[in-house]
Amino acid sequence: MTAEYRFRIAGHHTPQTLPMARLAGYLGHLATLFGEPSGVKFVGVEAGSTVLVAGVDDNAAPAVQTRLDNVARGQGPNDARSALSRLGDMLAEDRATGELRRGAAVVLTFPGGEPAEAQGVLTVRQAGTMDGRVIRIGGTDDNAIAVHLRDGDTIHTGLTCAPELADRLKVQFRTGVIRVTGEGTWERQAGTWRLRTFRIADFEVLDDRPLDDLFADVRRTYSGSWADVADPLATILAERHGDGTAH
Repeated sequence: MTAEYRFRIAGHHTPQTLPMARLAGYLGHLATLFGEPSGVKFVGVEAGSTVLVAGVDDNAAPAVQTRLDNVARGQGPNDARSALSRLGDMLAEDRATGELRRGAAVVLTFPGGEPAEAQGVLTVRQAGTMDGRVIRIGGTDDNAIAVHLRDGDTIHTGLTCAPELADRLKVQFRTGVIRVTGEGTWERQAGTWRLRTFRIADFEVLDDRPLDDLFADVRRTYSGSWADVADPLATILAERHGDGTAH
């Protein structure tokens, strides 16, 4: 086997107290989450917090990893996403939290604790824009290339795009600031909004020169006469974004 995955259930249950039927429920949803029925084997249960260990055959490993990557981005087949949701529900019912690891890497996390309805989780899907510098393009899914944007100290993950758009974005890798447009899914919990997924439809390159330089360019363009400019701020923003309109 090429890899082992560990699903940790952190709660009051131990391997000695977890009912067999409950264990079977967790294993069944994990099997659906992994996919590749003939290539994923149950290795055993480790002591301490209940840790379910699964081994993946060499020939099934790429497909399993791709499936888990997609689920982590809120994508992938319906049965895998349903299994992910059901595992979260089971953990909430058991007042436990969970995580799925491959080696030291955390693949998926499960807040658990209590059902989402009780936590007041709100999910919104809508069109939007995001700004930043491209710091990562890649992934294993040919139809959903992963993109990471850095905006100051914030790194936006969960973004994907089509391969054709990824080829265009590669030119912007670690260069200037861009604005991506598309449709995203945001989740609010305990008053905090968090981006889950964002599908990029297009992008534009922004002018990230300092505002002092932009002021100087506008002054030169209008010979220093601001009286001739109907809306100086809109003009500066148009110069910055290069599309003739303020954002």
